[in-house]
Amino acid sequence: MGNSPSSRAKQVWAATLLSVMATIAKAQDGAAGISEADSQAQSYSEPGTQLMYAIGVVLGLVGAVKVFQKWMPGQ
Repeated sequence: MGNSPSSRAKQVWAATLLSVMATIAKAQDGAAGISEADSQAQSYSEPGTQLMYAIGVVLGLVGAVKVFQKWMPGQ
């Protein structure tokens, strides 16, 4: 086993090929990952909507109180 240029080139070629094969194997999992992320995002839709409504109510009440406070003294 020498370190001749041809054996070194074969080692580099083999390492590159293995790296590409590993990347392709991981990429096949991508579709399943995207599908899972989509279903998880959809499961948060209803609670997220309710949270936004609650935040809107709180902000509306705070704004109404501020307007009422300025309105009462005649400002």
